[in-house]
Amino acid sequence: MKRKSMIILAGAMVCAFLTGCQKTGETTPAADREETVTEASETATETVKESDAAKTEAETETEQAAAADPDYEALYAPVFAEVLEVLENGYDYDKEYQYASNGLMEKVMYPGDGDLMETVGYVMTDVSGDGVPELLIGCDEDYGEVGPQSMIFNVFTIKEEKPYPVFEGWARSSYNWMGEDHFYYQGSGGAAITLFGENHLCKDGTEIVWDDFYFTDEKEDGKIGFYHNTTGVFDVKEAEEVQMSDDDFYGLMESYEKRCKLLSWTPIGTLQGKYGTAGDTEPKTDSLEKELPDEWLFLNGAILSIEPDGTFGLYDDSYTWIFSGTWEANPGKDQVGVKLFSEVGDAGNRAVAEGTLHKDGTGYLVLDLEFEGGLTEFTDGSVTLSKKQ
Repeated sequence: MKRKSMIILAGAMVCAFLTGCQKTGETTPAADREETVTEASETATETVKESDAAKTEAETETEQAAAADPDYEALYAPVFAEVLEVLENGYDYDKEYQYASNGLMEKVMYPGDGDLMETVGYVMTDVSGDGVPELLIGCDEDYGEVGPQSMIFNVFTIKEEKPYPVFEGWARSSYNWMGEDHFYYQGSGGAAITLFGENHLCKDGTEIVWDDFYFTDEKEDGKIGFYHNTTGVFDVKEAEEVQMSDDDFYGLMESYEKRCKLLSWTPIGTLQGKYGTAGDTEPKTDSLEKELPDEWLFLNGAILSIEPDGTFGLYDDSYTWIFSGTWEANPGKDQVGVKLFSEVGDAGNRAVAEGTLHKDGTGYLVLDLEFEGGLTEFTDGSVTLSKKQ
């Protein structure tokens, strides 16, 4: 259409030229008229060529821009697929995951009342500022007085066109969003160890850069010391001791918590069928450990407390630690092998009972144990558990 328009324009120019000549009464030789028409046509043709060249250059730039802006959601597809698999089928302790974090495992074990496909979400945003959007996986949790917080299970970036894990969080080592590309960290290592601080991502988004890192640790005299560094390393030798009171230390931690903000999660369930196995939501049943809740109650008052890492503790009715233990799944046998290790008395820190945890004919979980001679705890060899109310 452009070429046709330019030819009409050239014809109009010729008509105007001839008309002008007639008005002045001058006669233009035929050869001159032919030369004028030829020049006008050549000019129009050159104009069209220039226009086509400009169009081709613009199209090339558009194609190059499209090629330079990859489909990041598609690049993160392996992460989405694995997270969806865990949410749909449960966390498989026998499987080695590449992207599913301990935080996600904890959420699957203790889902609460909500639908995991709705409560677990993702955010794609350029946190580091390098033009590549990071992928955040997590959910909102409400911890009473603190209020709702966005708990981050994972942060990924893209490196060499593949998802690259930057950090992960879980209950005892958690990350929250503070806004303006910063994160709040809080961790715990027992009664004497508390850790917290603020950090952000380096320019390419592959590492954490610490702004402040505070922690406590027990000193040689038995007192608790307060320490600070900007490396994020939990080591008193690589930190400066800070002179402050308990109230000041924990008040500082609270001030960080108050600065945290909620993320606008997109429910992970919106990706079902696109990156996951939609509809396959039945949990696997090759081992009982995926079906156990966090606490089960012995009929005589003792409590078996299940931990996210697959260990458990056996407590009396006052929550005094009596035993700790580990289990080993027996896929396909509908039972879990159990070993109990004593934490009290003369039998401390050695295996004192072995057996299995399985379902009886009525659907109750039954713990069959053979105890070491001389011990009196649960010596009947079979203890039926019922869910703690």
